[in-house]
Amino acid sequence: MFLTGFDDTDLQTEQVRQREDLRQLQEKLAQFQNDVRAVQTENESFKSEISRLKTDLASSQQAQTQYQKEIERLDGLIKRLDAARQQDRKTIVEEVGKEIARMVKTSSPSTTKSHSENPREKTSKPAVEEGLEHIVSKSESLFAIAEAYGVTVKSIKEANRLKTNELRVGQKLFIPKK
Repeated sequence: MFLTGFDDTDLQTEQVRQREDLRQLQEKLAQFQNDVRAVQTENESFKSEISRLKTDLASSQQAQTQYQKEIERLDGLIKRLDAARQQDRKTIVEEVGKEIARMVKTSSPSTTKSHSENPREKTSKPAVEEGLEHIVSKSESLFAIAEAYGVTVKSIKEANRLKTNELRVGQKLFIPKK
């Protein structure tokens, strides 16, 4: 009952070849199944890593929001401190001016000649002018001195032949009477 053209040897050879093909296919299927399991494991690892990264991103965004709020709070604090410092500076200048005025009023007025540190300028001033002598202290301005003595900046500049409002510590100024 064999097919014509095939003998037992051919049939056996064919069966051996088919078994070998089947064995090779089974090996390839097993290798493919192993590859699929490896890809699935790697995919699960990627999913886990993505989940962790999403959590980290959410935490970073939350931290960034908190940092931004803290920066805004500190900016507000700095602005309030700057405003307070400006107010303190203004108060100090006013108090120093008042103290200078008080000291000037309590000191005995002396009549002095108009003078300057430059001897050439002395000759061009009037011979005698009534007023007070003031020695410039650190941080004093021409404006504060004029305010303290109740005179104008212009009158002090004219009496001392000053071209600018710049003063030096220790500089003697003639303060004309009002």
